[in-house]
Amino acid sequence: MVADLARLVAIPSENPPCDNERIARHAAELLRRRTSADVRVERVSAGKFNVLARFGSPRVLWNAHLDTVPAGGEWTRPPHRLTREGSRLYGLGTCDTKGAFAALLSALSEVAPRRRADGRRPSPDLLVALTGDEEAGPGECVPALLRHPWRRGIQWGIVSEPTGGRVVTAHRAIYSIRVEFRGRTAHASRPERGRNAIDAAARFVTDLAVLRRRLARRSGAGFRGSILNVGTISGGIKTNMVADRCEVRIGRRTLPGERESTVVYEIAAVAREAARRFGCRAVSTCTFAGPGLSPGRSATPVAALRRAGAGPAVSVDFWSEAALFSRAGISSVVFGPGRIAQAHAPDEYVTLGSLARARDVYRAWLHSLDL
Repeated sequence: MVADLARLVAIPSENPPCDNERIARHAAELLRRRTSADVRVERVSAGKFNVLARFGSPRVLWNAHLDTVPAGGEWTRPPHRLTREGSRLYGLGTCDTKGAFAALLSALSEVAPRRRADGRRPSPDLLVALTGDEEAGPGECVPALLRHPWRRGIQWGIVSEPTGGRVVTAHRAIYSIRVEFRGRTAHASRPERGRNAIDAAARFVTDLAVLRRRLARRSGAGFRGSILNVGTISGGIKTNMVADRCEVRIGRRTLPGERESTVVYEIAAVAREAARRFGCRAVSTCTFAGPGLSPGRSATPVAALRRAGAGPAVSVDFWSEAALFSRAGISSVVFGPGRIAQAHAPDEYVTLGSLARARDVYRAWLHSLDL
């Protein structure tokens, strides 16, 4: 399991830029060598590939993504080399979510090996789907999977994300909002002749603090506070020109019942007022909308994982593609090794204990499917 994880970490699959063909083909080869699955690598679009492994007549889905966030510049250990220190395994993707695939592969190697001693091949009626573009939406890989013929007959699913070994049955919806400020350029020696879009954007970011405090006071369905984060800001041409463009990108993680139209309107209203102060225009657009996950019909996957030794059912603030599967009629929950605080961070890691527990849960769960 650790050796498999080391090789997975050594194959870069950062997104952006999203070129996951190499790791997809490596994962497919691991599944072919270790298990009885019928394995395919499917090209979705440039740089994006799905790996599908079919056991029997699939009625259950297990999904994880092979792409990672970019490593960034604050790592103190090599992001693409697995480093073991005590019980921790450091490396990009160890927690989110290459470690989960290594744990599942270990379990599959026992439950559904390439050949049994008697020559029969086991049939756990499972579809393992490794997708390649979860970390930078809107994704194409899950929609392609949902259109695939092998998806037919699947009743419920498990999506792997770092949940600390607990079963996630509910999470927030997520929206990405782009606000573009449009001004007018001029020579920097006569800035009054222009309309500085960066000035408007800076005021907008400051004014968002008021909206953020208002959102934090909301609550509902077991969640406290509606979340707003300013993710990126970029604009201008050069220092001797007044900036005529500036773009701010904002992430919103909402409460159940908050609508996309309201989410965009609240941000757009703040943007328009900031733009007006500096004689600019503001255009607000929702670039990605991910639905929330609600408990719904999740009793079957929850019960299956709990019987296999998983932790209790919980709600979380982070988003997952389980919501896309559930919306398509595949009742899904989220489960995996590691904790979300260790993901998307420098020196990402997963503990050996967390991997081992996930492997044991997967093994017990797979045995229950081996009919």
